[in-house]
Amino acid sequence: FFMIKVFDDILPQQVFDNLQNNIVGDNFNVPFFYSNSTAVGKQNEVRVNNYGFSHLAYDNGQTNSYLGKLLEVSILHMLDKTNINVKDIMRIRIGLLTYVGRQVINDPHVDFEKEHYTGLLYLNDSDGDTFIYNQKYDPSTNLLMQEYFNTFLNNRLTVKKIISPKQNRLVIFDGHYFHSSSTPTIVPARYVVNFNFTIW
Repeated sequence: FFMIKVFDDILPQQVFDNLQNNIVGDNFNVPFFYSNSTAVGKQNEVRVNNYGFSHLAYDNGQTNSYLGKLLEVSILHMLDKTNINVKDIMRIRIGLLTYVGRQVINDPHVDFEKEHYTGLLYLNDSDGDTFIYNQKYDPSTNLLMQEYFNTFLNNRLTVKKIISPKQNRLVIFDGHYFHSSSTPTIVPARYVVNFNFTIW
């Protein structure tokens, strides 16, 4: 269907401003939860500076926080604008990475083993680039993502595309491409809405 698409100024300005004002900066109403790792399947392996924070807003067809409905409607609006026919939104989470003194490229991963697409809506301008690799997870192997990575791809990834966070920028791609986030070095924090969906 498509590999990687990037859309700037994807939401109407007032809609984006409302979203941004509810999440970014000194708004302490959003509870962010600490994780040892930014990658699924690596929770038991602690690496210094590979941590992140997240807020799960929507999961398995149900809102999980007061931001769930607002984000769901915003995502459906964006995908409608891109002519993508959404079948199901699987999960919506807000990711927060903070300044750690240097750039850290986090562990390559895929969000789910089953077929899906991944979307990233950047909520602020930042230098914490997203790395999308040429290599994909192959579900036909029946291996879990981490097992597949360790068996076939460890230290053999090549970069397909690097995307810089820019507020109101949407990136969508086949969710089986391995990808990594990275930490900001010129701003205190990097905020992104990460969502996963299926299409008709």
